[in-house]
Amino acid sequence: MTVFVIGLPSQLRQRFLAVAQRHEVEPGFALTGIDKRGQLVFIPFEGQASADLEAFSDSCNWDQLQVVVLPYVPIGSKLQECLDVLHVNGAQLMEPAAGAGGWPTAGVQQAQSVNFNDDLFDALCAALGWSHEVPPSDHFLKAARRLKDYVIFGDALDRCDEVDNSRHSFLKQSSALLEHFCRKKGRLNQTLASFFEAKSITLAQSGGLQTTIRLVRDGRQLGGPLISNLHLKDGDATTPQAAPRIYFQHMEKDDQFRFFLLYVGPHSDHVIDKSYEWVH
Repeated sequence: MTVFVIGLPSQLRQRFLAVAQRHEVEPGFALTGIDKRGQLVFIPFEGQASADLEAFSDSCNWDQLQVVVLPYVPIGSKLQECLDVLHVNGAQLMEPAAGAGGWPTAGVQQAQSVNFNDDLFDALCAALGWSHEVPPSDHFLKAARRLKDYVIFGDALDRCDEVDNSRHSFLKQSSALLEHFCRKKGRLNQTLASFFEAKSITLAQSGGLQTTIRLVRDGRQLGGPLISNLHLKDGDATTPQAAPRIYFQHMEKDDQFRFFLLYVGPHSDHVIDKSYEWVH
């Protein structure tokens, strides 16, 4: 079975991919984002949504394709024509109604609410018959949604859900501790090492990968790069999947605190060098 979701909020992309992978489903989607008026719109535009659906459908058997049309973005004529052709030729269409059957209601305020994406994702998993086990990456994503000072770089969680199941409790506990650290803006009244040691989590401040963050403004780097080896670890002398690593940095500048999540996943030796647009 293959599944294509039309109107999936971009914040749910990683969660959707992770759950689809666990259920051995080939996933596709047309993403949405919130515009300046606070409304959900196709990104980058609806024409791309049509093109993505056509390309995805060309790569699969239509009688094995299920298309879910989420009810939060208007569907234009070209996209509707594509849906009609697929349906006539054997594809399954699911067109839920907003505010019914567990689906969140529509509207500007609802789309901007904290719970909208969580409620939508729960309804989507239920409609597809997917068991909604929370993937490890979800714990970090939820923390970033709750805290404005919590920054996840774009690919930081791409390999998070590859970590062996035996280490998922480490990821969940570490996520909770890092969220607490960020919420306190780094002010713990104890050293960072003792903070994690009290919870039997190993903090390494040397070895492993070297991570680099370059603060930029208007295309120019502000001062020297932030270089660190700081990371949490669990497992040694085993497979990469059973030896997860969490690389992060934190800083204060211009009376602002930032927590940066750079990588969560199996033991790796790839280079981490990121730029971050500093706005004061």
